[in-house]
Amino acid sequence: MSGKLNHLFKYAVKILLPLVFLLAAWVLALLGPLSLFLVPGLVGMVVYALMRRRYVSLAAVVLLNPLFIAFLLGCRSYLKGAPTLYGMGLPRIEYFNIDPDTRCFKSTGGCLVRGNEWVFQVPSNFAVRLLAKLWGPAQGCYDGPYPTTAQALARLASDSVDLGWEDFINDRIPLGERVVSIEPETGKEILRGLQFYLELEEDRPTISAALFQDRCLIARIKSANEQRLSVSGVKDYIIFFDTQNGMPFAYYALDPNSSLHFHPVRYTDTKNIYAFFEAARNGDVRRLDQLRRQGFDVDTQDICGRTALMVAAHVANPVSLRYLLEKGANSTIKDNNHRNALDHLGSGWVENTAACERLLREFQGSQLEQASKS
Repeated sequence: MSGKLNHLFKYAVKILLPLVFLLAAWVLALLGPLSLFLVPGLVGMVVYALMRRRYVSLAAVVLLNPLFIAFLLGCRSYLKGAPTLYGMGLPRIEYFNIDPDTRCFKSTGGCLVRGNEWVFQVPSNFAVRLLAKLWGPAQGCYDGPYPTTAQALARLASDSVDLGWEDFINDRIPLGERVVSIEPETGKEILRGLQFYLELEEDRPTISAALFQDRCLIARIKSANEQRLSVSGVKDYIIFFDTQNGMPFAYYALDPNSSLHFHPVRYTDTKNIYAFFEAARNGDVRRLDQLRRQGFDVDTQDICGRTALMVAAHVANPVSLRYLLEKGANSTIKDNNHRNALDHLGSGWVENTAACERLLREFQGSQLEQASKS
């Protein structure tokens, strides 16, 4: 009887030990600086399993630990066409450019560091870099020429065309006999994000553009009044566009004191997102309906987490608000600053605010009630 109990105990230890270790590994991965003990723990468990020839336990520890799962997630992002390199902090606008070497996108976890970010970021970044080195740029990533800032400035100096800002906000770049089109409403959204306020004549930019090896469009956007500063410094930027899809993949602030951090428009932004936002801003229900019938999700968010409903609330446009809410727009979604559509209400306009507030509260209440029931 004691022999059977001893055998049962050994069998239980054999099964439970790797499970207990994996649980401890995942707990450590979430415990800030204590996550540093994860690596020696993994090494010790692997050595133990090899010495005892417990290959099933070895496979479980290797394949189910947090580091390997993060590695697999990095592989998944590459295969899905959205390979991303992760970091921390609040860097300058150039940080979010597509990486020139791997052609991967970049993201940051912000300034609040807990100490365990490396557990998920390092393996994922390693996987993305490895696959990009082995197989080249992922499907859907920019794979054309990528000039340096010096090359871009030299190209602009030798062969640029001066544009009217009207052409840029109409998303067309005339370069002699060729006209390069950029994604609808992208030009207007870029100027808005770079803090050029077109309603002020002294704040309208000068824009020049040139092609680099046919695939890359270089545009320099600069304040016409060099004495006019914004809160982010001198407004002087170079932007690289992919001429195949009309989306920007790199931004450079030529003023070293620029404090802008994020791309106004990203290479990965959903097609027509800014056309949808502009229609919501202007109350163009016909355009909203057209884009929605083409498959556009009314709750699509941009890099700042904004939805079309937030944009319509910002300018207090009751026509767009009612249309979007009736088509299922979620009024409880929050942007990157934890603000929902109601929080955005009227911050860009004063008329119609009361009517829009009643409309939002009515729909928000019913949506919260449905969510609590489900």
